[in-house]
Amino acid sequence: MRFLKVFLSAVFLFAFFNAYAQPITGAFGLKLGEYVPDWPEGDVRKAEITDFKDDFFDSVRFYVLPHSKRIYRIQGIKIVKTLCGSEEERNALIDTLREKYGKYEKEVKEFEDFKFKAEYKDSAIYVFCGAEGHDFTLYVSYLDWSLVRLEDKERKMIEKEKIDSSKL
Repeated sequence: MRFLKVFLSAVFLFAFFNAYAQPITGAFGLKLGEYVPDWPEGDVRKAEITDFKDDFFDSVRFYVLPHSKRIYRIQGIKIVKTLCGSEEERNALIDTLREKYGKYEKEVKEFEDFKFKAEYKDSAIYVFCGAEGHDFTLYVSYLDWSLVRLEDKERKMIEKEKIDSSKL
């Protein structure tokens, strides 16, 4: 009987937290798909928020499509002392994301690079680790896959506009 009570409590808690899950639309004051009117057309792919202040993350980058000038990736970056930071740092980030997006969390398989992933339709959030120069980093990345798939097409379109087909 005790097992049944614990089990039902866990199910209700899971349902409670997931009932309040928010859609994956962006982070750090930026929205996936947001139009950036002053973005230069062409090779510039990413920018950093210069006035960003946060107690956890050190910087925020965002990536913009070259022609339609829409944000397709937003990335929070934390410089850490080891390859994936301390367990406390990483787990605090993952727990916070679970509280907000737990409804969309997907299983992370043993050999995946991700420490957390949540996916809903074409939007996704991934937590992963890496090295940038001599720094180890912990990343949280928000993506709109439908826009990511447009990047190569837009780059090719811009290059095609440079070709004078009358000379071919």
